[in-house]
This record gives sequence, C-alpha cells and structure tokens, in this order.
Amino acid sequence: MDGFRGAVQQAGRSTADGKGMWQDSSFEDLVQYNDGFRTGLIGTPEQIAERIVAYKRLGVDLFLLGFLHYLEEVEYFGKRVLPLVRELEAELPEPVPALPRPPPSFPPPFPPAPDPTASTASRRVAHGHRPVPLRLPSATSRTARLLRHLDARLTAQGHQVVPLDVRTLPATALLGADFSHPAIVRAKALVEQADGLVVGTPVYKAAYSGLLKSLLDLLPQYALAGKTVLPLATGGTTAHVLAIDYALRPVLSSMGAAHIVQGWFTLDKDITVEPDGGVSVAAGAAEALEQVVDQFSAALGHTTVLAAAS
Repeated sequence: MDGFRGAVQQAGRSTADGKGMWQDSSFEDLVQYNDGFRTGLIGTPEQIAERIVAYKRLGVDLFLLGFLHYLEEVEYFGKRVLPLVRELEAELPEPVPALPRPPPSFPPPFPPAPDPTASTASRRVAHGHRPVPLRLPSATSRTARLLRHLDARLTAQGHQVVPLDVRTLPATALLGADFSHPAIVRAKALVEQADGLVVGTPVYKAAYSGLLKSLLDLLPQYALAGKTVLPLATGGTTAHVLAIDYALRPVLSSMGAAHIVQGWFTLDKDITVEPDGGVSVAAGAAEALEQVVDQFSAALGHTTVLAAAS
C-alpha cells in the first residue's frame, strides 16, 4: 500500500498544480470500499472466522465473497475458515435472528412475448421500446493490434514472439472454466513454455478486461513463476493511467512473476488503425512504448516471448 501511495503521489506531481488529488490521502482513502481492509476480513483463518461471527452477532447474515484464484481459494476457505466459523457459531449463547428483508420488487425478467403478426413499429409502441443502436466490440481489438505492432520490435531484437489473442479463445470454455478444452490447454502450454510475457488489456472502469481475467483464472496459481512480464494497457482517458499498477500488477505478482518491468498506458486517441489493419502510434506514445519494450527485451536476453492481448 505504501508503494501504491508513492506511485499515485508521483503521478500527481505531473498535474497542473504539481500535487494531484491523492497527495494528502490517508491510508483509508487508498483502499477500495469493497476490499477486505474495510471489513477487517484479512488475517489468519482464525482471525477471519472470529470477525465473521462478530458480524453475525451484529445481525449480518450474508457475506458476498470474492476470490482472485477462484478454485484454489474457495477450497481453502471451505476447508480452513468455514469449520472455524461453525465451531464459533455453536458457542453463541442463542441464535442470532436474521435482519428482516424487504420483499423483492423486481420487474419481470422478460417482457411479454410480442404479437408475431404485428409490424416492428407497432410492437415497439406496444411494449414501450425505442430502437437503440448496439455497438459490438471489433473482432480484433485496438489493444491486440498494438501488441502485434510491438511484436516486430521484439523480433528484431532476437526474440521469438508467439501471439495469443484471448478473443479467439472459445467463450464457452472461458466462462465455463473448461480446463480440458483444447484451446485452453494450448494457451496454458504457451504460457508455460514462454520465458517472458507481454500482457495487454483495454481498461474498463479502472480495471483490466474481464476477458483477460477469465483466462488468468484458468491458469495455475503460479503460472508466471520465474517469468519476466511487461504489462501494457489502453484506454480512453488518463483517469485510468494507474490501472496497471493498482489492478493488473498485483494479479501478475500473485501468480509468481519473477520480474514485472515498468508498464505503459496508451490512450486510444494515440493509436490509429490503418487501412491495412496495422496501427500507427502518436510520436510521444511511440517513444515511451519503445522504451518500455527495450527494457523488457534487455531483462529477457534472447528468449521466447508470449504476447497476449484481450
């Protein structure tokens, strides 16, 4: 947390007032409201179990839990924490009544079926609908195009670069956690065989993409052990510039990465897709990208690089 505080304060010095919004922030300001820090649910299994039962004494009867490595951590929680919670619950003097809950007031999950004989316009009027344009993500993301653009620089420096576009992996395998699917098995093998990884992601709402998260969840907990990693991100606003250090870097570190070099955030407006499908990068951004790629290359030596984009 102290490292993050230093990073955001350093970033603030580049603002117009030379200070930024985080300069005088307390420890509590730097912690997300949904983090375990806020509820005190951080510590040994015994400490967490005691805290859960303390909340139960206050009338809390439901916890929404999140896990970084879902399968391993759910199993750990079930074996190490829940039995302690049950033991402490048995020692409570009397059952704690649950808090009253208001009746649900949700709308019907589906609108009434339209009359197949009615025209499209009349159906919209009947059901109160307005036509809304729907924009789907492109088959090849701007982030993936940027990584393919950088592949050439790494190849010229003597590295064997293997591209991996996460968008090409079957959605059913990713979302269904199908560890045995051939495409997932191949992706895991590519990660295992690589000496270094370039991990690229668009940033949505200050976090890396759910597509990348789906793939990382299917990799072994220490899949990046001994590997050098270059994190890259793209986004529409500089408000997301800290997403690499605050959201992506901790995940890569938890997966055992030996060396996570300096990453870089590139604004969407600095990436232009050319008619031939390639990209050109604005001068300032291109210079910064070349610098971090060269640092990554120097840290690797002559090795195999997996360039994964989501």
